[in-house]
Amino acid sequence: MSFEVYFDSPENYKNKYNFYAEGSSPLLLARVIELLEVNKDELAEVCLGFYLFNNKILYQKLLELANMGVKVSIVTIPPEGYDDSNPKFITDRATGAELNYATKYQLAREIFADCYRRPHPNLNLYFFPHQYIRSARAKAFSRGSLPYSLHLKSILLNFKNSSGVVGISSSNFAVRDLIKEELLVFAKDEPEYANATQTFFADLLNYSINIRDYNFKHDYCSYGTPVVPSPTGKVNGFIAPFYQDSSFGMEDFVAEKIRSAKSKIYICGQHVCPISYQFNGSFHSGYGGGMVSRNGWVPAIIERASAGADVMFISQTFASGKLSAGDRTPANRNAFSEFFGLISEVPNIRYYVNENLHSKFILIDEEVIVSTFNYTPSQFIYLDKVVIEKFESNPDKSYEGVFSEVGQYMVIDDAAVVTKFRAYVETLIQLKASVKKLY
Repeated sequence: MSFEVYFDSPENYKNKYNFYAEGSSPLLLARVIELLEVNKDELAEVCLGFYLFNNKILYQKLLELANMGVKVSIVTIPPEGYDDSNPKFITDRATGAELNYATKYQLAREIFADCYRRPHPNLNLYFFPHQYIRSARAKAFSRGSLPYSLHLKSILLNFKNSSGVVGISSSNFAVRDLIKEELLVFAKDEPEYANATQTFFADLLNYSINIRDYNFKHDYCSYGTPVVPSPTGKVNGFIAPFYQDSSFGMEDFVAEKIRSAKSKIYICGQHVCPISYQFNGSFHSGYGGGMVSRNGWVPAIIERASAGADVMFISQTFASGKLSAGDRTPANRNAFSEFFGLISEVPNIRYYVNENLHSKFILIDEEVIVSTFNYTPSQFIYLDKVVIEKFESNPDKSYEGVFSEVGQYMVIDDAAVVTKFRAYVETLIQLKASVKKLY
């Protein structure tokens, strides 16, 4: 039984603005390839759930395993969710040569076309077409579709001897993504993690559509995902539209961890805004209507900081009444400004902004919670009967379904892992790109 933890950073590359053929985290991809290569003779099955899947190097490795008899299942979002704007040259990291000029969509389409036209008996690619929205004021996303809920970066390896490996990452491993601060964790021969993740992937695959059965002309705005029992436990959890109230459960679980904190609470993510929020009660079967309020994590964080706990936030996006040049502001500036206002006068809270941060984790005393998702109300809210008859920006478009992201989180209390994350935090705040907003 063991854990392996790896980090990648723009600091590891000569030019952080290059788009490499290895994708947005070449060093982490190398660790994934190495894991597959070292264990290829013992592998029975590989499952990947990736928000974006356009990495040809990873795809070729999975094809190699499929040719050896390994069952490979890949779940990603449909092509419509891939950005087809702003093509860039893709660079060979070893030679610096420019290989091709492409968008994320074009790179994904090459892989999808291969899976569709040359079906492999052991490799199957699936689309999870569930979309999530809760406001008629929402604007178009990506290539005109609503946002897709699959925010996974998860890996499951099943071995012939029934053991396995669970991997989760903050990285999309996507080609034409910029290099960011990213992390990758493997849990090896840890049944409590592997068994739950096995169930999760079975459920995810059950609600996904094989590329050869996918209707590329169909609008999946009302794609149903009937509820099934969740495998979430004490060390491994999941949020998904097919797990009833799973997002609320995750929010409550972490809030309780925060309330129990004795000395440290470090929250790092691309987007961090765990404020109190409201939602339309008519969109949830458990409420009779009206606006429903929930507390988020801020009250518990303020209480622990006021009691002397060391609290730190590190995020990529930031908003307040006073923005500095270069600040990356989120779409919902008002909520982020509210968050900063709530914590700005509280003792023992530090806040750093790093434009490259994409890692997602929470350190609480002697535990670390690693996730594939961010920490805002969008990740906390679960609404099982959203009905939007028309959108203000597109009156011809309607929506009916469940508001919930799809994500995974792992709770790890291994002392060596916690030590590595603490060292990573100290490294992050010392970087030139990290700007201190709150002392």
